[in-house]
Amino acid sequence: MTCTILDAGSQAAHEPVNIPDTNQEDAFAMSVQTRLLTADELDQFPDDGKRCEIIAGELYVTPAPARQHQELAVQLCYLLYQAVELTGWGKVFFAPVDVRFSTHHQVQPDLLVIRK
Repeated sequence: MTCTILDAGSQAAHEPVNIPDTNQEDAFAMSVQTRLLTADELDQFPDDGKRCEIIAGELYVTPAPARQHQELAVQLCYLLYQAVELTGWGKVFFAPVDVRFSTHHQVQPDLLVIRK
């Protein structure tokens, strides 16, 4: 089980664009269709230190987590390590690690637990 939380301020990279028609007096809105981004394409992005994920083919870029977030993630990792690794139940991984669910879904959870 993994969990990725996007901040409310996170925005998709592909949004409809309004383009005025200069040939008419009234401007109109034109929706631009974009294709879904794939995990293979995401893997080709340069590593700029930001968390890049695709969910349903949409790109999400999130900034580095705040200090409190990191402190809580470390504490949770410690507890998961004790409950999962030391008991032989599975493995615990800490970010960054890519998790690909499908062609159009690849995320980087803060913590990942894989059961043996």
